[in-house]
Amino acid sequence: MSEQIPQKEKSPLETFREEMRDLKATEMKRKEEWESRGHTGEKYDPHFDDIEPELLADKDRIIWHKVKNQTLTREELGQYRQELAEELKTASPEEKKSRGTFQAMAVNKAAFIVKRELEELNRANKKEK
Repeated sequence: MSEQIPQKEKSPLETFREEMRDLKATEMKRKEEWESRGHTGEKYDPHFDDIEPELLADKDRIIWHKVKNQTLTREELGQYRQELAEELKTASPEEKKSRGTFQAMAVNKAAFIVKRELEELNRANKKEK
């Protein structure tokens, strides 16, 4: 009888980093294909050139989860950006670049916030009429 070694459950942060590693690998493959086509056709997300998944932190994970689920609010995004700016004051150059670029990507992907707010304004305006 062989003894089974229990699998250590991954932390939410490790699961997030794994997801980012997978996304980065996909984007780097797309970059390679894009470059081989002479920079034509489908592009890749250049943020992943500078994002190092192992340097991302739990705050980044939380923001990413909210971005993916489109539940992030403008206030939460602002708070994240302020806290990140403080944390990066003492971070290594590599961490500053990686997490700063991750923040830029998250902000770009959070365009749904503006869309949601515009839809709410439109609904409110229609009710007033």
